[in-house]
Amino acid sequence: ASDVYKRQEQLWLGPVFQSSGTVLAAIETLPCSVTHLDLDMRNALHLLPEVMPLLFKNKCHLTSLSIRLFGDSGAVELSKWIHLNPNLKRLDLRENRIGSDGIRAIASAIKRCQLKLEHLDLSCNCIVDVDSLQELLEATTTLESLDLSFNWIGNAEA
Repeated sequence: ASDVYKRQEQLWLGPVFQSSGTVLAAIETLPCSVTHLDLDMRNALHLLPEVMPLLFKNKCHLTSLSIRLFGDSGAVELSKWIHLNPNLKRLDLRENRIGSDGIRAIASAIKRCQLKLEHLDLSCNCIVDVDSLQELLEATTTLESLDLSFNWIGNAEA
């Protein structure tokens, strides 16, 4: 079974974990062959400050990350560590209840580290503020696709 795990390119973790140690160990021992990680932290949100450094330190093989971290505080925590992976091309933050503060933090982190994102999914969040979106668009000049569907952006703002 461990040989199969080592060869995986895509890995899905969560939302149910046996213990805090299980979450941390799974992320810490993530094999280099995994280029896409789908991480659902819904049942372990209290671990975000511990998980984020593990998720980004020495994980430059990850080019695609889909994560459920819920709310602006989770987005802010992500923004503190995202600079450690300059190879990230796809970021999926859908269904996280991220609002303006979270978007600003992510935009600032992307701009600061000059991350070359190609695909960003922010669908089904709580984005209202067009100014925060402007900051995001200015920070992500390499985007090929941006999904903002099912947010609170009105026709006038769009």
